Amino acid sequence: MANDSISWEYLKKGWSKGYQKFYKLSDSLQKTFNYNNVKFNATIGKNFSSMSDDDLDYLIKSFIYKRDNGNYELYTYLKKYGVNGSKNPTRHEDGDLTYKLALAMNHKRVINMDDQQTNKEYHLAWNKCSKEGAKNGNNTANSKLYKKSYNSAILPAVFRKLGKHTNKRKSLQQLHDMASFSYVIKDTEGCKEGRKYFDERNMRMAKNIAEQILVSKKTKNIIIVGAAHVIGLEKEFKKTILTLK
Repeated sequence: MANDSISWEYLKKGWSKGYQKFYKLSDSLQKTFNYNNVKFNATIGKNFSSMSDDDLDYLIKSFIYKRDNGNYELYTYLKKYGVNGSKNPTRHEDGDLTYKLALAMNHKRVINMDDQQTNKEYHLAWNKCSKEGAKNGNNTANSKLYKKSYNSAILPAVFRKLGKHTNKRKSLQQLHDMASFSYVIKDTEGCKEGRKYFDERNMRMAKNIAEQILVSKKTKNIIIVGAAHVIGLEKEFKKTILTLK
């Protein structure tokens, strides 16, 4: 999220070259871009089909200025592919689902909900768990689970039904188990740390989602998220939403 300074403190030099580039550009535009809120609201109030390239460029720069990566990507997608979106798969959930759906439903903004405040610690714990698992059977168990998950996805992918396969309960559970180190035979320090950071990330993501849904007061909301997070978010929703009411 644009106001998540903790995540951005990591991401500006973190795992993603794209986020690094975006943060650097945002940092620069916040010093040089002449943002005008009246002009922004007037421009974003136009129909998608009525927006000129100059309008789109202004909105793209405005969202960079606001450090709003999700909507920067939405309007970059719109400028590149047009109001109907890409004809061919972009091989990314945002391009194939989020932005195409937003355009089809005439939503002028998407809502950011991700949290990457402890991703550095999670990746370090992942490496630590892997080193610890070389001799205790954990790595073998993980390899078997990964191979099982991969093999079961081959036929659905061939017949263009990978999305349905991935969203089956069994597939979601396998992805959750791998990402949360729940597959381990022997629970080691690194695996426990990784699970802790993964669970905490899901907790903060669920809180972000719940707070924004309650503020918006909309009766229907669609959340698009990496499949490995679905099981964890489901558990957190049951706790977080009750707490926030």
